[in-house]
Amino acid sequence: MANVLVGHFLSNTVTGDQDVLGIGFEPKAVIFFNANDAAGVNFLTNEGAAFRGIADTGLEYASGILKAQTSVTTVQASRYIGFVNAAIQSWTVPSPVPVVQSHQASLVTFLPDGFRINWSLTSVTPMAVGYMVFGQDFSVQASSLILPNAGPTSMTGLPFMPTAAFSPGTEISLTGNSQTDAFAMAFLDATTLMGNAVAITQNRDGAGRKIQSETTYPAFINTSAGVAQYDIQLDSINADGFTVSDAGGSSGPPPAVPAPFLMFGNIPAVVGAFNSRTTLGTLVISGLPFQPSCLMFSSVGPNTGGAAITTCQTSFGVCDAALNQRSVSQYVFQTSNPARPSAFFSTTDAFVQTFSTSAGTRSNTHVANVSAINPDGFDLLFTATNATVQRGLYLAMGEPVASAAAAKRLMMMGMGA
Repeated sequence: MANVLVGHFLSNTVTGDQDVLGIGFEPKAVIFFNANDAAGVNFLTNEGAAFRGIADTGLEYASGILKAQTSVTTVQASRYIGFVNAAIQSWTVPSPVPVVQSHQASLVTFLPDGFRINWSLTSVTPMAVGYMVFGQDFSVQASSLILPNAGPTSMTGLPFMPTAAFSPGTEISLTGNSQTDAFAMAFLDATTLMGNAVAITQNRDGAGRKIQSETTYPAFINTSAGVAQYDIQLDSINADGFTVSDAGGSSGPPPAVPAPFLMFGNIPAVVGAFNSRTTLGTLVISGLPFQPSCLMFSSVGPNTGGAAITTCQTSFGVCDAALNQRSVSQYVFQTSNPARPSAFFSTTDAFVQTFSTSAGTRSNTHVANVSAINPDGFDLLFTATNATVQRGLYLAMGEPVASAAAAKRLMMMGMGA
């Protein structure tokens, strides 16, 4: 079986090194994800923050957005993006005070049985940090490119032909401050670049509600109130990277924004989408040309096609072949005053969307765990749901292959050649 493992740990409450051991192999790359929630028990009634990061021995990147209610009528948005630290937690305080990081860590090194990170900032409240680590049998490397407002733009210099990728998100402070922000996550296989995005703004509609937009596209999107800041399509997979261009929907010229990717080169992979169940039970995803060794999920809520709406529940989750699964979810908006933002870290489910109320309580509106991995797909068991269909994306990856030539054949098979 592939050397890939999903787990989590609690951050140190003092600065300095922290070793995470017991993984069973030496990692080659890692995905981090966290919320301001200590594994489901440290719910903050006026904040909701969720972050994702990637790291190998050459590049680190973290991104995320927080919504914090500073008064009954004011919700402040903030975001963090940077190539310095892989594990981040931040919050914002009333304008014009800028974003403050409460937890900040960088990868020091990979160890024979785990990894070492260094906390340069921390607090007395520990933070749950999820991880998905990939071993030495993976061809994997973190890289980035600048999103184009025309095209084409290429990522080059990889030591392999990519067959899959994950982007933890790229963000734009659309108004030049912390009050309007957009971010997107994306998955890539040999033929498809698929992403979802959300914009958060301080503007209000006639009913006095905050406005945002969310969407799911077969492309990599940053959006602002239903208008695409980037609408990026995959043009080609190349011998040492890939090429993307503007699909024609961008409201350019958008700012130059780096988009990070964790690239994989020797695995079969399929990117797909699903609609959540509206009743309890199992959703079967089948028809994959391989048995998955690991899965990733992302969602920004209902499949609304980019319309400006008033609620959004973002989520990111992972699962390995042993059905170890973790996820973070975030309710980043309010439908009426004084509803509260919230965030949630799950140690048992790969797909969770959370919601909070004016009373400061949180409920999970959609919860699903990967109940089985099958020869041609996987089962999602929904243990909580409601009548609103939620759109989810997935990246399914199979077992690593032994040679670059075999990886190229996998890529050609994925393209239908």
